[in-house]
Amino acid sequence: MQVTREVPTAALRAGFVNLQHCDGHAAIWTPADIASMDPNCTANGTCPDGAGVNPNALGYLNQFPLPNGSLLGDGVNFGSFSFSSPSPIKLNTYIAKLDYNLSSKQRLFVRGNLQNDNSVDVRQYPIPHQIPSALTIPRALRLDMSGPYRISVVNNLRYG
Repeated sequence: MQVTREVPTAALRAGFVNLQHCDGHAAIWTPADIASMDPNCTANGTCPDGAGVNPNALGYLNQFPLPNGSLLGDGVNFGSFSFSSPSPIKLNTYIAKLDYNLSSKQRLFVRGNLQNDNSVDVRQYPIPHQIPSALTIPRALRLDMSGPYRISVVNNLRYG
């Protein structure tokens, strides 16, 4: 299945923010520009990581793959990343039925159903260890016993 996700561009990963002003001209904020926006930022005060772009945010943004298209995003700070994701589905159903004659006039049968449905969701990003899956195992059991109670009445017991 083809999947498309929005990812940060290489410039945004490096701390450069591209802006489009109301009057139509573009501007680029460099990491130094961002650091100068808060002159009161100190490492031991309001900004524990120092002035500028947060290195933890950059580390997070660098976990994503680079864009390979422009279907999503603004085309400046964010682009799109398309990839093929496996989405296997296994639908296994097991049914067993047992018929038994208790006597010449009484019958018993038991039937059991088991569904083993396993589906893997499409991946958020092509990361090998990221495999969200859903496993459902509905079960059913039925018991049916019938036989004459009297000559004109049949006793029928059912469960499940």
